[in-house]
Amino acid sequence: LFLVLPIILSAQENSRIGVSLGFGTSDYDFIEIDSENETIEVDSSHSTQYLGVDYGFGNHTFAVTTAVADLEEVNEAGSYYNDSYYPIRSAEIEFDDFNLTYTYRLNSSWQVGIGYNKLTQDYHKNYIKNIDFEGIGLDANNQYTWTYTDLEEATSDGLTIFAGYVQPMSNNLFATARVGFTQQDYSTEAVWTEITSGFSPEFDSCLSGNGCPSGFAYNGPQTAGLNGYGYEGNASLKGDATAAVFGVGVVWVLNQQNTVSFDFAVRSFDYGELTLSESSSATGYFSGGDTQVPTVDSSPVQSELEEDYSFFSVKWRYKFWAGL
Repeated sequence: LFLVLPIILSAQENSRIGVSLGFGTSDYDFIEIDSENETIEVDSSHSTQYLGVDYGFGNHTFAVTTAVADLEEVNEAGSYYNDSYYPIRSAEIEFDDFNLTYTYRLNSSWQVGIGYNKLTQDYHKNYIKNIDFEGIGLDANNQYTWTYTDLEEATSDGLTIFAGYVQPMSNNLFATARVGFTQQDYSTEAVWTEITSGFSPEFDSCLSGNGCPSGFAYNGPQTAGLNGYGYEGNASLKGDATAAVFGVGVVWVLNQQNTVSFDFAVRSFDYGELTLSESSSATGYFSGGDTQVPTVDSSPVQSELEEDYSFFSVKWRYKFWAGL
């Protein structure tokens, strides 16, 4: 439909093409309450760039738009991050929002539409925890470090239906409102590692069964070592989601070909049944010298999830004329 109709309609008179460029800010808010009533709260704010191309004929308009939110640090809070968790945390999020829409204008005030939306989010985590210990005379540092890294990509895509309303405020100023509903397929893929560092070479060699200094002995199995080893795994979260979409804005018509719009939109996700599949294994000293076969677990997610995206944008649109 999106590929064939523009070709057919381009032969008609008064077909039109527009290009939009813009900038703005996007805010992300996430809350999880798990089965033990522990909470995770994440929020971030991003600079965002917008690009769009639209094609229209008569009451029909086709549009492709994308919004790219820059990589920014996030705030993480909640009871899940207690004192025993990683106290040194760094995390960043970036996302892009792609939309392909068809809109039909019912009259000068009302329009309805349908579209495809794909929202992709990348979440980068790097956590550090220093632990004091006595290295039985082999480690003068008396401290080692656990480092946790996690790379997650979350994707939601599906169809959106919406209705829009335009109210003139003056000859060249118009107020707009939009409400819609989207049904999405949701998935998150994550790869993580949890490794140690900071042990002295003597302590590492001794506890990994690769030789101890005189006066010390270790009867455990021979392994690859302590430093740089620990645990690794991946996780997959799949299910479906619905979202309500709301938006308001103002359009300023400069002349027949140039307009400037100010828009604010909110997308609030409600998740259906989600299934979490996890696989993990130990490496080096932590494997106990055994060849590791990753353990796999799959179970429904019992947590309550709330996730919201909000977008504020300023866009300039230039309208070309074709088919005249």
